[in-house]
Amino acid sequence: MDSQRNKILVVEDEAIIRADILVQLKSLGYEVVGTAADGRAAVDLAHEFRPHLVLMDVRLSDGVTGIDAACRIHEELHIPVVYLTANSDGPTIQSAKLAQPFGFIVKPFTQATLNAAIEIAIYKGDQERSSMIEHDQLFDLVSGRADRQAIFVKQREAFVRCEFSQIDYVEALRDYVAIHVRGRRFVVHSTMHHMEDVLPAKDFVRVHRSYIVRIDRIEAIEGLQIDLGPGRPQIPLGSTYLGSLLERFTRL
Repeated sequence: MDSQRNKILVVEDEAIIRADILVQLKSLGYEVVGTAADGRAAVDLAHEFRPHLVLMDVRLSDGVTGIDAACRIHEELHIPVVYLTANSDGPTIQSAKLAQPFGFIVKPFTQATLNAAIEIAIYKGDQERSSMIEHDQLFDLVSGRADRQAIFVKQREAFVRCEFSQIDYVEALRDYVAIHVRGRRFVVHSTMHHMEDVLPAKDFVRVHRSYIVRIDRIEAIEGLQIDLGPGRPQIPLGSTYLGSLLERFTRL
């Protein structure tokens, strides 16, 4: 595996330890895309940089534990997380299992131990993504039905029907997309390009490299932000998409 290609996010609230980890990662040839000292920042940076792996301290000082942050990162982005901890006691290990970590490193650790944990975790992450190819194929199969009023997405062992009229927006998540449907969120292994082909062009519009929105959900456009109404997040509007979006409104 070529570690030069692998991007890592480091989450550690002790500055001295964080600096030491950065030196070791650089020496091993990894690219550190960002560092964080608290769980909230870790989740935000993971969304921004989409690293191949996150090194996460279990105990963080801001109240959001490393376990809580890791759970969100794995659930929302499917990025492998390796825990860093000075505590290898039973309760810590049991709590850590909740986030389905891809590795567990006890401090202090050697560079060889760090490298082995990273390589194994990234390999396991790649295997997990490969196992979802079937998911992608099944999604393609049911989305290509003659009935173009809905798509079906796989959730656990079931297929859920998502009516086009109920979809608010679609968000890119690296190798996946999140389909937001009336307060529910379905993550599927697909691409934004594929979603543009699947969703009816008369009802949906690409507004950003990472977002597609249903046109009739747009309440207002303020600068480069799209307001989808109460209870829904604001969606960024890419400057290159502004002209085509405004043109769509003039044709309505």
